[in-house]
Amino acid sequence: PPPPPPATSDGKKLDNANAAAAATKPPPEWKDLLGLTDTEAFEAWCVGRTGAPLVDAGMRQLWATGWMPRRVRLLCASCLVEGLGLDWRMGEAWFAYALTDHDYAINACMWQNAGLVGVDPFYRGLLWEVAPDGQPGGAGYEAD
Repeated sequence: PPPPPPATSDGKKLDNANAAAAATKPPPEWKDLLGLTDTEAFEAWCVGRTGAPLVDAGMRQLWATGWMPRRVRLLCASCLVEGLGLDWRMGEAWFAYALTDHDYAINACMWQNAGLVGVDPFYRGLLWEVAPDGQPGGAGYEAD
């Protein structure tokens, strides 16, 4: 069975009826989102009313078809977390609800990476630790 609709920070469920109502609002300018509550900003993101054209197109595609391309998923995740400053777990729950190709492990990892708390496999080869002497690694570091 599909997961239940995610709740916003104030406990309001964003389901088909609420999303349809939010989608009928006029499209905002990006600057208009700055004064919104977290709940209003999350609803605007979910239904593609952020004022960022590519993000809005991706979120509308997700709502209409249950799918969006991987790079657009990453862009939309970045918009939610970095642009709107919202908790990555809200986006994770929305994608779990809306995606037809939802995979719990992939979705969780993607959203943790978007929230800057995950282990991103694309940066696996980058040396992010630097010893006090300026050399890569540190105690116990072994190069591949």
